[in-house]
Amino acid sequence: MAGEDAAAVAAAAAAAAAAAAAKPWYDGKADAEMVGHWQNKSWDAKDPVTIAIEATKAHREAEKLIGAPASQMLRLPADMEKDTNGMKAVWQRLGAPSDAKDYDFPALKDKDGKTTNTALDSILRETAARINLPKSMAAELAASVAKYQVDTETTTLAAKTAALTVEKATLSKNWGANEAMNKVIAANAAKALGATQAEIDALETTIGYARTMELFLNVGTKIGEDKFIRNDNGVNKGLLSKGQAEATLKDLKADKAWVARYNEGGAAEKKQMGDLMMIIVGDETQDRV
Repeated sequence: MAGEDAAAVAAAAAAAAAAAAAKPWYDGKADAEMVGHWQNKSWDAKDPVTIAIEATKAHREAEKLIGAPASQMLRLPADMEKDTNGMKAVWQRLGAPSDAKDYDFPALKDKDGKTTNTALDSILRETAARINLPKSMAAELAASVAKYQVDTETTTLAAKTAALTVEKATLSKNWGANEAMNKVIAANAAKALGATQAEIDALETTIGYARTMELFLNVGTKIGEDKFIRNDNGVNKGLLSKGQAEATLKDLKADKAWVARYNEGGAAEKKQMGDLMMIIVGDETQDRV
């Protein structure tokens, strides 16, 4: 009888031990929500050592943010690509304005605060608003674009100026002693044809400075614009040199009838005087027709 009681007690103890072993270590210590948190973190809940280590790591990371004010915290949307409103709020926290009109581009303004390039201002404003660019970044981008434009214009102008210098030198060499007179004839031809400076600029851009000057010289010669500055004395026919122009002007001033017509506003005399003076003293405006 005593043996049977002892066996029963042993069996009961074994059963109790087995039941205890079947329960997880956290039974009665952690609720279902906490256990679920461990599982969501992919922590091995069966091993208390693993839980302790992973929880400690997480806490140390959280400590880095402890004490920071709520105004310095940002919560990103779960779906940053689709939640446009959520991301817009994030960008506004980072400095993006709520409206495109609130962007300011100082680099695109003159000293009086007036926008110098409204088209560029508009496209930058629209683009910055569409991509939620913070105001400071948008202003910096506008400054970079403005600088690029200035640098490009300067480079283009330098190249154009260099090319023009070469063309002028070549034309001067080709025209030789007739350069001053040829410029007068070309300028007079352009005026006679009613060519505006914008039209002349366009022509120079298309065919070049030298070719433009040659073209107007040719036209001027054909329509008689050279008649007042030609030397047709039978000895040295052709265009007047500077010295010849000075001599011609001296003779004209000694001609009382010519002087009288000039003083009375004679158009032919005024033109002849202007042409001769341009040959004598030169005129930098004649570097271009």
